[in-house]
Amino acid sequence: MSLTHINNIRRSDLDKHIHIKEFILYKLIPNKDVVSYILNIVIKEDKYWVDLGYEISNIKYLWIEYYFNIILNSFGTSDYITTLFSKIDCDYVNIKNYLDNYICDKYNNIKYLPEYPGIKITKIFYNLLDIDRPYTVKIRGIYEKRLNKKEKDMILEFIEKNKKYIEKIEMIFIDLQYINIINKHLKKLSNILNNI
Repeated sequence: MSLTHINNIRRSDLDKHIHIKEFILYKLIPNKDVVSYILNIVIKEDKYWVDLGYEISNIKYLWIEYYFNIILNSFGTSDYITTLFSKIDCDYVNIKNYLDNYICDKYNNIKYLPEYPGIKITKIFYNLLDIDRPYTVKIRGIYEKRLNKKEKDMILEFIEKNKKYIEKIEMIFIDLQYINIINKHLKKLSNILNNI
């Protein structure tokens, strides 16, 4: 998978802006607790969205692609488990679209996050990524139709991470349609994996 379409903004580069603010404040107020308190108040909401953006981008572009390649290598393109993984990928597209619309409305369509001037509002759920390149695998013609224990455990752990992320963002959604769909797909995937 090519990531050339993504403006890969590393978290450490992004947080330099916050560290500069912290340094300037510390010069004015030489009390670390007070400076931390002020920064927390100022950046709390923007940081929340940036954290969600990094998390969903890493799930989408790293974890889904990584595990999808493992599934493709073991089951091929036409197996139900592969189709289900593809549905989960599409579910995240819908969730990212909903979150993108939500944040654009919340920030009244301003162009950049106030406390993170390097991040466009419309890129929060699409362009924040901590990775250099994802895992890729060659698809071969004969499929074993099974996973080894390590792969199975990793994918089950991935499902749990997804469930935790979904719980975290569920409060944002007024209409739980997308949440219900992805939860249904994750549950089906978990059931299939537990029976392999």
